[in-house]
Amino acid sequence: ILRRAVREAGIEASGLCLGSLPGNGLAETDQALRAAAMEAVRTGLEAASKIGASSLVIRPATFGGDIDYQTAYWGVLESVGKLRFDAQRRAVRIVLDMAGSGLASSPMELRSLIDQINSAWVNTSLDIDHVVALGAPQDWIRLLGRRVTHLYASDAPADWKSIADALADCWCEGYIVCRGVQDAAKSRQRLGESMSVLVPR
Repeated sequence: ILRRAVREAGIEASGLCLGSLPGNGLAETDQALRAAAMEAVRTGLEAASKIGASSLVIRPATFGGDIDYQTAYWGVLESVGKLRFDAQRRAVRIVLDMAGSGLASSPMELRSLIDQINSAWVNTSLDIDHVVALGAPQDWIRLLGRRVTHLYASDAPADWKSIADALADCWCEGYIVCRGVQDAAKSRQRLGESMSVLVPR
């Protein structure tokens, strides 16, 4: 029903966003909790396929507390390495949303993770608000290239011209997702300005 409603509305489902995963997600050291997290991703892939979405956006894990960085990193690598086959079977890409996870504080780090998974069915999103605090978004785009399939934009200040140039240079193809903000009127104006640069008419 939902797939038909999306089609009849004349819109395209850019992706389905999965909520929080059990425990520490795909980095969980408790095997039962990790299995539950992986099953949640598989269920999400099935749901995305049913509504005609091309991707499933997931926050794979965060580290902290009883899980250190190395454990979290290798846990995500191992888990997504298995889930890539489910993604291929459903013809739905897994898009890793690493913003705030603590697992990718540089574009080289994120590129290494994606390349080690080594699947056309696993990509990443890029949250401009998050990346601005870590460095120049255009540098991240150029280093990640076509691994980026979802770009999150808001009304936050950014060098949108440089971002647009980097996207064009890398031949990036995917979706620009506008996130909600507080001041609706001001946001529409600023988002409109940035979108006019990113998606010229």
